[in-house]
Amino acid sequence: MVDPERPTSVPIGRSAQTLLLAALSASDITAFRRLAEQLGRLVATSSALDGITDLRWSRVMFTTRGPELGLPPLTEDLDEGTPKDEVRRDVLIALAWRHFTGVARRQEPEMPWPATFSDDELLIPWLTMSGIAQDRAAQLVEETAGLTRSGPEDSYSQAAAVAEASARIIALEDEVAALQETLRTRDGEMAVRARAIRSLRGQVLNASKSRDLMAKANADIKNSAAFRLANQFRRAALITRPKKLVATVGKAADKKVRELRRAG
Repeated sequence: MVDPERPTSVPIGRSAQTLLLAALSASDITAFRRLAEQLGRLVATSSALDGITDLRWSRVMFTTRGPELGLPPLTEDLDEGTPKDEVRRDVLIALAWRHFTGVARRQEPEMPWPATFSDDELLIPWLTMSGIAQDRAAQLVEETAGLTRSGPEDSYSQAAAVAEASARIIALEDEVAALQETLRTRDGEMAVRARAIRSLRGQVLNASKSRDLMAKANADIKNSAAFRLANQFRRAALITRPKKLVATVGKAADKKVRELRRAG
């Protein structure tokens, strides 16, 4: 018995892959999201995908009736490690999007997502647009890793990562050069400060030596006979009543003489 939903002819229309690429080329996220929602509903509900182990959006056609299954999808296993049991529908959606990432990288490298996004990072928003929850989308990314037969994975993302790493290296080299220049400037400033400190230390030592020499010279002057004579003249110049001073000194001398006589 022929399954009424399994196509017996190829529907006339544009493939889902072509429409998705056109939306990416126009950076039309709204159109891309609408297509992803329709594709998610188709895969989740179409019995024509029973027993299918792999799916590509190039085999889904959009006609006036909406998305329809075109060329029969693959029913063989993806690799020797893949079991022959029926593949879950959300896994089929993830596999279709994985195939699409390689095509999109080659034909529309300028996508409305960061160029550094890996294939896995692109799959998560595309799966959520297809009606899959965020947590389940992350699980599907891990479950389907390495299951597709596409060419080298992430060639564009790897190139972008290399370019980003190169730019980062250049930025780091510039930063290192700036730090080295700063260190050279600081070394020069420290050398100037060291010279200034040595100069101040020398001035302090010289001042200390000068102070010691001045103290010694002052002591020598005070101990000299000339200083003592000058000091006597200075004191004499301060006397305002010389007669009284002479009388007082005379009385004191007489008293001293009498004391000496008594003692003798």
